[in-house]
Amino acid sequence: SSSVAAQLIMWPVINLNSVSLTFSLFCWLMLIDKKILPKLKGRVRFLVLSLLLLLALFSVEYSAGLILFVPLVVFLTEKGSIYKKISLLSPFLITITSYLLFRFIPIISGWGVGLGLTGDSPFLIRLFNQVTAYFGQLFFGQPFLVFISKIIVRKLNFPYEEIGYIENYVLPSISSGLGVLLLVGAYFLFIYLRKRSYSYANNFLLATLFIVFSSLPFLMVPGVTSSLSIISSRYMYFGLSGMAIFIAFLYDAVTSPSKKARSILITIFIFLMIIFGTLGNYT
Repeated sequence: SSSVAAQLIMWPVINLNSVSLTFSLFCWLMLIDKKILPKLKGRVRFLVLSLLLLLALFSVEYSAGLILFVPLVVFLTEKGSIYKKISLLSPFLITITSYLLFRFIPIISGWGVGLGLTGDSPFLIRLFNQVTAYFGQLFFGQPFLVFISKIIVRKLNFPYEEIGYIENYVLPSISSGLGVLLLVGAYFLFIYLRKRSYSYANNFLLATLFIVFSSLPFLMVPGVTSSLSIISSRYMYFGLSGMAIFIAFLYDAVTSPSKKARSILITIFIFLMIIFGTLGNYT
């Protein structure tokens, strides 16, 4: 149902979103799998991770969520004291600090437009709305949300004819509500998975938070953030990757442990997705 799925398949090389996402996912993979470039250890490894972060940011700044995500992965997966973890992260933290200084000092000092940290509503409320709306529009897709919004408008006699009413008021509320339900469901799924394996549950938590952090950079967009009601599909490349892993965990939790049953279900699912995607691309 995702609006971005076709783009992610059809623009694998020339689209900077895909290039940035590739660097970001490789960064994530290096964090959780020490078999990737095993000779790189300690601070040297995090120096390379810093380079991957910069490559992702210089491609597209939607990847700025990694600034928060990478330290979180370290604190959830690495063993040792907090001091040891901070010491490991030191090359990464220095890189982040330098990047943010060069990126935002000219804006803060008045040389450019201001950050999107002010708006019509308090920042924490906009943060909540941004994250939940991102979840809702990512998982359910804009066509479905528009369809539901139009039904609600007609049933409740809202001013349907008013230009932009659905896009600016109804759809954001619907997508945020669905996003809240998804986050609540993710919490209960995390509790369930933690009974099976704490590290396995942590990986699910990382997938969920990858989606959350993928929505945060848009709070820094100058000027228009407070009215960003419908999130363009080109902003959802990062969220879609987190969504794919999220769905895999959900599938693992609700299906039979039988390998044969799972193989049949996966085959049917992939076949239906190929048909759906082909018809969508043709249209």
